[in-house]
Amino acid sequence: YRSILVCFYNYLRHEGIRTDNPAKQIPSRKCGQKLPKWLGKESIDKIINCDFNRENLDDFERFVIIKLMLYCGLSCKTISLISYDSMDVNQENDTITFHKGKKVIIYPMELVRSTDLFEYMDIAPYRDGCLFCRYNTPSKIKQMVRNTLVSYCDLYGISSQTLRTTFAIKMMESGVRDIFIAHLLGNRTLNAAYLQQKNNISFLKKKYQAHFC
Repeated sequence: YRSILVCFYNYLRHEGIRTDNPAKQIPSRKCGQKLPKWLGKESIDKIINCDFNRENLDDFERFVIIKLMLYCGLSCKTISLISYDSMDVNQENDTITFHKGKKVIIYPMELVRSTDLFEYMDIAPYRDGCLFCRYNTPSKIKQMVRNTLVSYCDLYGISSQTLRTTFAIKMMESGVRDIFIAHLLGNRTLNAAYLQQKNNISFLKKKYQAHFC
């Protein structure tokens, strides 16, 4: 029950009702099994409203990659494989297809447009068909994400997985079906940690409405 209490007080902090989380002082018997970490509204706003130089191609590239994780849930591997030839745009269905190895992931165009990907493609140099040549491996992308969020947004300890988890949690909160969220993440199903977090969100909302509304 400790994890539920921690999430409950985190929810109260998110709503501005409390500034602390006393539940974190409760000893945990399963310290190694942490629930997924995701960003709150304040941290998301820092990323969205970051005043980076859009005329600087390197900065633009970094934030397009970050937004692909935050808005679409793309993995580092999927992003590293993106090329001009690997994206299939279907104007009729308003979708775009990315490839993760042998997997095919179809995204609603509305999600992808919010990442500024197409604006970046208009000005990015054509380099052997590769879109993000400087970040062509998952490890390079992971390191870039951490460094960029610290330097530009003053956000510490945020990983690429944190951005993808934030995407999944926001989709859950919007009522999107689990199987569709798993598809967008490039997985067959949501793992147990995500499902536990979904249960916590549902539980917290009911408790919050019952006691504070």
